[in-house]
Amino acid sequence: MGKKLFVLALALAVLALDVHARREGDRQHHDRESSDRRQQRQAFRDLKPRKPREIFRSEGGRIEEYDAGDYRALCDAEFGVKRVTVEPNGLVLPGYKDSHVLLTVMEGRLRAGIVSPFTDKVTEKSVFELKKGDTMAIPRGFAAWLFNDGNQRARFLDVADTTTSCECGRFKVFHLAGSDEQESERSPRRRRESQDESTGNSLLHGFSKEILAQAWGVDESIVQRLREGQKGSQIIKVDEQQRRSLPSVTNSGIYMDFVYRLGDAQPDVYVPRGGEMRQLNSMKMPILKELGLSAACYQLKSGALTAPAWAHNAHKVIYVNEGRGRIEVVRENGEQAVEADMDEGSLLVVPANYPSAKLAGNEGLDFAVIYKTHLPIESYLAGRNSVYKGVPRSVMSSALQIDEQLQQKLEDRRAEEAYIFPRRERQPRRGGEEERSYQFVENLVRVFG
Repeated sequence: MGKKLFVLALALAVLALDVHARREGDRQHHDRESSDRRQQRQAFRDLKPRKPREIFRSEGGRIEEYDAGDYRALCDAEFGVKRVTVEPNGLVLPGYKDSHVLLTVMEGRLRAGIVSPFTDKVTEKSVFELKKGDTMAIPRGFAAWLFNDGNQRARFLDVADTTTSCECGRFKVFHLAGSDEQESERSPRRRRESQDESTGNSLLHGFSKEILAQAWGVDESIVQRLREGQKGSQIIKVDEQQRRSLPSVTNSGIYMDFVYRLGDAQPDVYVPRGGEMRQLNSMKMPILKELGLSAACYQLKSGALTAPAWAHNAHKVIYVNEGRGRIEVVRENGEQAVEADMDEGSLLVVPANYPSAKLAGNEGLDFAVIYKTHLPIESYLAGRNSVYKGVPRSVMSSALQIDEQLQQKLEDRRAEEAYIFPRRERQPRRGGEEERSYQFVENLVRVFG
C-alpha cells in the first residue's frame, strides 16, 4: 500500500512539474511575443535625415559613418552606410566585408579591383575604372581595393545589407594589409574593448608568427619584417613610384560582372524641365539577385517633384549627393513621419510601404536610392500610372466626396506625365465657384495627378 502511494505521489509530482514547465514556457513565449510587438511598435519612430560622423582620417582620405546608434532606423531596416573620400594617390587597402555592399561613386574617378573566390587568382585579375555614377557590387567576403589615380578627390558611398553582420546597422571590414600604429601601442585588453572602426590593423597582426611562417613557407623573421614594414591603415597615400607600379584597367564597357556604369546608361525616365532617373536592378546586373540590393539615381531640375510613391517589397535609403530639396514621408495612419530639408550628405531611411515625395530646390536635387531588394516594386499616387486611376471613378468620387466632373479634372491634369513632374507655372486667377474649384484642384494636383 505504501509503495503504491509513493508511486502515485511521484506521478503527481512529475505531472505538477510538467504543468509548471508548460506554464513557464507559455509565459516566456508570451513575454517574447510582447517584446517583439513592443519593438515593432517602436521601429521606425525617428526617420529624420542624418549626416555622417567622421571615424577615420589620414593623408590618403577619410571615412564617415552614419551612426546606427544615433539613427535607430538603420538598425530597423538593417542597413549600414559609410561615405569614403579618397585623395589623389590615395589607396584604399585590400580588405573584405562581412556584408553584401553596393558601392556608388558620387564624385571623381577610381581604379578598383575585386578578387573572386571562383576565378584563377594568377591569370585573372579584375581591375575596373570607376567614375561618377558607376556602381560596384561587392559580395560578402570578396576582397577589394580602390585607388584614386586622378588629380581630384574621389568619393563613394558604401551601402550594406547588415542582416548577417555581427552589429546592428553596421558592417565590419577585415583588412588584409595595414597597421594602425596607435592601435598597436594599446594593451591587448584595450584592443579587445575598442570597437572603433578607426582601428585598422590587418589580419596578419592577429596570427602568430609561427602560423604565418608555416603557412607561407618562410622564416619568422620575414613575417616580422612584413608586419613592421606596414605603415598606415585603411587609406594610405602612395608615392609616384608606387603609383606607376599599380595595375592598369583590365575591364571596360557599360556592364561587367561587378560593375555597372549607371551614369552612362540611357535614362529610364526623362522629363523635359523635370529631370531624369536611372534604375539598376537584377534584370540589368544579375549579381544583384545574390546581394539582394538595387539602386536608382535621380537628377531633378529646379522645382521638380517625384511622384509620391511607396516600395512594396523593400526598405530603402535616400542619399543626397548634390543640391537641396524637401522630402515628405507619411505613415500608415496618415501621420506625417518626415517633413525635412535635405542637402549634400543627408541620409534618410524610408520603410517599405511608407509613401514619400521629393521636391527639388532652386538649384536642383541629385540623389541616390538604395533598395533592400534586387527587384523593387513601386506604386504611385499621381501621374498616368497612379493607383487612383485603377479605382472606378464613381468609387473615388464617393471616397473623396467630390463630384465626378472634378474627379475627371484631377485625372486629366497628369494624364501624360509619370514619375517626375516639372515645376508648375502659376495659372491666372479665376473668380467665384470656378476659383474655389480651381484652388481645390491645385491643392490636390501634386498628390492625385
